[in-house]
Amino acid sequence: MSDVEDALSFTGAGQLLNEPRRQRKEAAQEQKKANNLQRRIQDIKTQREKRKAIREARAVRSSIQTGAQASGTASTSSASTGVGSVGTQLATNLSFLDEVGGLTNQISIFEQKAADKTRRAGEIEAVRGLGIQAASIFGGGG
Repeated sequence: MSDVEDALSFTGAGQLLNEPRRQRKEAAQEQKKANNLQRRIQDIKTQREKRKAIREARAVRSSIQTGAQASGTASTSSASTGVGSVGTQLATNLSFLDEVGGLTNQISIFEQKAADKTRRAGEIEAVRGLGIQAASIFGGGG
């Protein structure tokens, strides 16, 4: 064993270094779980909004068709245009919901990557600090 290893094991510094690292790793794992659940919640909300948009579009389409039949204009181009417009609006709304869901997932991924890099930087700083201390104790004093 080297002098540095002896000093670390004697003072318990090795354990002091490893325990925070273990805690940060566990915290990062828990954060990943939380982010996954947040993405799942967002997916569920997006699916609910899609179903709601589809229901509303069906109701509007049915209302247009019923009104057109009642007025005897069911086969006219204005009735067809109204129904087509509802379909176009529905497609636009669904596309928007898909895009928002995708962006939300990307945000979660970037946030997790940032947290991982911050954790790793903290670990590197801790090791660097121990190296500086060891150098000053075992030979860097001049």
